[in-house]
Amino acid sequence: MAEAAVFAQKSKEEREKVEREEAERQRKRRRYGKTVGGDWVNLGLIQSLQSLGYSEDYCMMALKQTDNDINQSIDLITNSPDVLDAAIASYLQDQ
Repeated sequence: MAEAAVFAQKSKEEREKVEREEAERQRKRRRYGKTVGGDWVNLGLIQSLQSLGYSEDYCMMALKQTDNDINQSIDLITNSPDVLDAAIASYLQDQ
């Protein structure tokens, strides 16, 4: 009986953890919005770009503007940060 109770408790905790993680992903999707092509900004690509040392705002905006193309996003961040700064400023004013 005790094993069943432990199993049930662990299952409940795992479900709650998954629900919290999914709620966080949904919150980020709403915050980041969609790309110019209408797709959601790819959360995994944001993490990949951040692992390269880029800021979350730059990653989000670059992916939005390049329709989730990671190579174009890196190019945009590296070569045109002023374009991203302007886009981020506009985005923040709209919030």
